[in-house]
Amino acid sequence: MFGEAEFVGNIANKNIDEASGMAISHRRNNLLWVLNDSGNDAVIYALSNKGEERGKVALTGVKNIDWEDMASFKWKNTPYLLIADTGDNKGKRKNRTLYIIEEPVVTPNGIFPKTARVRWQIKFQYEDGPRDCEAVTVDISSEQCLVLSKRDNPPQLYTLPLFPPPGQGIVTAKKIARVSTIPQPDADDMIQPYGQNRSQPTALEITQDGEYLIILTYKHAYLYSKKNHRTWMSCLADNPDIIHLPPVGFGLLLQREAMCLSLDERWLYITSEKLPAPLYRLEMMLEPSSPSG
Repeated sequence: MFGEAEFVGNIANKNIDEASGMAISHRRNNLLWVLNDSGNDAVIYALSNKGEERGKVALTGVKNIDWEDMASFKWKNTPYLLIADTGDNKGKRKNRTLYIIEEPVVTPNGIFPKTARVRWQIKFQYEDGPRDCEAVTVDISSEQCLVLSKRDNPPQLYTLPLFPPPGQGIVTAKKIARVSTIPQPDADDMIQPYGQNRSQPTALEITQDGEYLIILTYKHAYLYSKKNHRTWMSCLADNPDIIHLPPVGFGLLLQREAMCLSLDERWLYITSEKLPAPLYRLEMMLEPSSPSG
């Protein structure tokens, strides 16, 4: 169902030293968008699918408090990018924000425009108190955002409307499932970097038909299929297929925190925080999934 992870190149832009989110372009084949973690500028970077630099775009009127993930989607034939300001290591942030911008145009000569304004934002809080989150995606089939907590054991999956009702200031993220089927760290994991945290989710991706969900952790990635399931609660209670990633090491995804699927959903791209930031891809052979009766 999956090919072996293959190295395709290092991220050339040395300013991307904390790559915590990645999304595929809906405008141009073989283009990726990447963002840095907290403490960096409110900037997103364009890369080729081999890690080559393609330019950058600054978001106006926005701060990078703790950006942790990205997602891309198309709505009414317009491509958008979602930037998730959802990090909360200490579990103290009252509100978090998802920013949605129209995807900038990237030409062979560069990016136009050089800045982007927020088209709409989703300011939210969790129904059961603050949570740290590094994994967010857009399920365009249901017009929802899926938000997966990181430091809970097990992680908790929440939903938010992609289009909040007009005039609603703060939206409440509703818990819909718990993910208790990601394997817990074993004895070998405990002597690796991030030892006891190796099962924590760091990125989330969904197929365009909303039928497959992929969760990235510090160790491996895990594929859940909604085939034969009516809800995410039921789906995530099943054991996932394991997408094996290379052992941790220099140049081998030391801190794997960013992931995205190619538009044709043939390839899964993964990169890491820290420099050098290698870019890997795995071939995905997903079977068509049909909703259960």
